[in-house]
Amino acid sequence: MRRHLPTNAVFDGTKIHATLGALSFPKVGDDSSAWAINASAEGITLNIDLILGRVGNEMFEFVYEDLDTADISQLQSLVSKGVARIKDTP
Repeated sequence: MRRHLPTNAVFDGTKIHATLGALSFPKVGDDSSAWAINASAEGITLNIDLILGRVGNEMFEFVYEDLDTADISQLQSLVSKGVARIKDTP
């Protein structure tokens, strides 16, 4: 990730620290962007990878959530298959 935007919040007395940053991910479809969100509270970290994009007039989003770091090659494969299905849809 290139740039992290940190934030801290408290929900029902639980302190949460989160960051948002650009995710290094190849372009898919006609246009796309990728973001990583990491949130931690009480020793648990949630990682969310968000891929947003467009194929023609169709918009798409892929969301990957895990308590561990994502396998980017597996995520790339999944996103590529999904985009291919969008392209094949009349």
